[in-house]
Amino acid sequence: MSQADADLEFSKSFIKKNPFDIILCSTHSLEKDIDLNYIDLSKCDINDIYIKYLEKMYKQLNEFSDFDIISHINYIIRYIYKDTKIRFDYSPYEDCLREIIKKIAHMQKGIEINTSGLFQGVDETFPSLWLVKIFKEYSGKIITVGSDAHNPQDIIRGYKYALELLKLAGFTKIASFEKRNIKFINIE
Repeated sequence: MSQADADLEFSKSFIKKNPFDIILCSTHSLEKDIDLNYIDLSKCDINDIYIKYLEKMYKQLNEFSDFDIISHINYIIRYIYKDTKIRFDYSPYEDCLREIIKKIAHMQKGIEINTSGLFQGVDETFPSLWLVKIFKEYSGKIITVGSDAHNPQDIIRGYKYALELLKLAGFTKIASFEKRNIKFINIE
């Protein structure tokens, strides 16, 4: 549910009416209808925009809990780089990121390791190894791997890299879902 908070009642109703295997939740915008892809971040105060992004993600976690996985945490980094060619240092926001990740882990929800950033100039996954280690630190257990593929040939792009990253973070299993029931698969 990208931007489930744009219409919470519709989102909740839509989920109840459909037999999904997995529900991903993501933060794609700062406003209800403007995706970060359509904002020229080179004309913005990047620090201010990043704080608003984190606040939006935290707010969404407080308002909507009928999901299984948070997708591509730090998705905004893709667009900061696209618009500014700056590799944004988000380490000064560690406290905010920790609160978000702790909340996800305590809700017993999972995170997606999204490999798209490896191929878009950012050279890291969303979230990065540092943030995946924080998820592990807060006893997070549910991890999936995704590529944000928009073409069939990209479906497993970066998959092996993501599995190695998960091993470095101390994970031994990834999650799979069927009818919203979780199954863990050993990482080999």
